[in-house]
Amino acid sequence: MSYDPPMNLEVRETRSFEELKKLAPRWLDLLPKSGEDDVFLRPEWIGSWWRIWGDQHSMRSLLVLRDGEVVGIAPMMLTPRGRVKRWTKMQFLATGPSDHLGVISQDQDPDVLEAIWKHIQGMRCWDVLELRELWESAPTFASFKRSFPDFESVRGTSLYVDLSVGEEQYFQSAPGVEKHQRRYWSKLRKDFNVEYREYYATEDLRPRLEELKRINIKRWEEEGSSPFMLPRMGRFLSMVVGEQAASLGVTFKGLYSGDRVIALNLGFIQGKRYLYYIPGYDSDFAHYSPGSVLRGKILAECLNRNFDELDFLRGTEKHKLQYKAKDRGLISVRVIRPGIVRGAEARLREGDFR
Repeated sequence: MSYDPPMNLEVRETRSFEELKKLAPRWLDLLPKSGEDDVFLRPEWIGSWWRIWGDQHSMRSLLVLRDGEVVGIAPMMLTPRGRVKRWTKMQFLATGPSDHLGVISQDQDPDVLEAIWKHIQGMRCWDVLELRELWESAPTFASFKRSFPDFESVRGTSLYVDLSVGEEQYFQSAPGVEKHQRRYWSKLRKDFNVEYREYYATEDLRPRLEELKRINIKRWEEEGSSPFMLPRMGRFLSMVVGEQAASLGVTFKGLYSGDRVIALNLGFIQGKRYLYYIPGYDSDFAHYSPGSVLRGKILAECLNRNFDELDFLRGTEKHKLQYKAKDRGLISVRVIRPGIVRGAEARLREGDFR
């Protein structure tokens, strides 16, 4: 399929992460006004991901240039699938640990986005196009569904608490939150002399990551769902909280009794938003609801600092709903290239989309 972009637009493919990395300053210029602004689309995050998982994929990112200047970046990769019958999946870089992904376009320019989709339609290197964790109202999904009307989709949730209304109005809209938090905090503090602590990138955050790893695995080891059980994920997070901590706004917020950690959250501060990424609590304290107490402390801190949003990110956990959280809407989409043989084989082996 051919596509003629506007005369002043050109789409280029890059197969080198080093080439993509050189665009970091321009990338960071485009991101805030792209409508996709997030920690998970920063070059530091995606670059760290590539260093850990890049050996399993092939770089195939797209750059859109207008009169020689980069105005769009689609950080993409190709992944071989199958053992006997081979096919190839095209996805966003950093798919997996990222809670939001998308295309970075200058000022949400629809021509830039359309140029990317039309170019992808003309590429013969993929059999399955699968894009996960798109915000439903963001430019990437709005543009994608116009270019690929026959896509499959899976809906998820991306819950956040709107704090822009201010402390008084927020607690009026969620009357039980403050009372509930006070009750559990008082009980926990009385029995264990607990204090709330915050840690930022101005200090070494790696000990905090080890604390979070210990309590997270302890809680989830029977169910096997702790991200720290995956060796590559552990190395990735070590990189994020180490050399990339300052640029990504990494922070740890936790409850401690002396040197003992009771609950801890790895999060990010982005402008006036707090992103609640990986939580954990010591299961020995489960009957005190330490996770709930910590979320209450984080909420109070966000209000105290006049943040606009506490973002719980993806997931349907019931505890998020008690804060009157709103759903931003999260969509994952899949397109299987038509074809009598290749399309049927890919669909059979990929299975149901979920």
